[in-house]
Amino acid sequence: MTMGNATTGVNEAEHRVYHYHSQGPRPQHDTAEAQGWIDKINKDKEERKSQKVAADMKGVQGKAADRERRDQRFPEYCNDLLLTEHDESSKYDIHRAIQTVFYVKRVYFDHDTTPDEDLDLPLSICQSLFDKIDESNAIVQMKANEKKQLKEEKEKLFTGGKKALDEYKSILRRVMVHVIPSYERTRTVQVLPGINTNEWILVCDFKRMVKWGLACRHIYAILKRNPQLCDAMA
Repeated sequence: MTMGNATTGVNEAEHRVYHYHSQGPRPQHDTAEAQGWIDKINKDKEERKSQKVAADMKGVQGKAADRERRDQRFPEYCNDLLLTEHDESSKYDIHRAIQTVFYVKRVYFDHDTTPDEDLDLPLSICQSLFDKIDESNAIVQMKANEKKQLKEEKEKLFTGGKKALDEYKSILRRVMVHVIPSYERTRTVQVLPGINTNEWILVCDFKRMVKWGLACRHIYAILKRNPQLCDAMA
């Protein structure tokens, strides 16, 4: 009954797409023009399919890599905390002072910190500390002539009024980020013998293992491996 010309629902659906597509052929187009528009639609469709396949493969590979980093014996919450510390460890440098002592220090010039990380305070509070300085209390013990001399020196230093003072505060904040942690945030990791023979453990003075029962980023900076079951206390 079809005289040898059979079609399928898939073909009919594709033909409807060509017919109603905004960039599809129109009745005024000749055969060559119609074929050109159809080829363009097919080309765009294949490109989208290729992009989707590439995105799916990338997602599968990412999930597979993430599964390899996770220890299935840990709950998800514990895995997330350990992986966060593991990823942060790449921002730290190591100096081996002696055979059993490591100094672990953040590379501040490449991986700067925020006031919240440095002082455990929000940025707004850190900035307000400068504004809470009461000059009258700071120099209450000074004589009148000394106060006058100090005031003159400040006017010379902050020439330009309040704007210059604000700029000085901004510069001082940026410098403090590097100066204060540079000397106070160097962690010490010691290699100590474990309970069993030929077993060694790493102990960091950050004491995250004591407080949280989990390994810290300073230990991962030395180990350079993914989290394992021994990185958390039962």
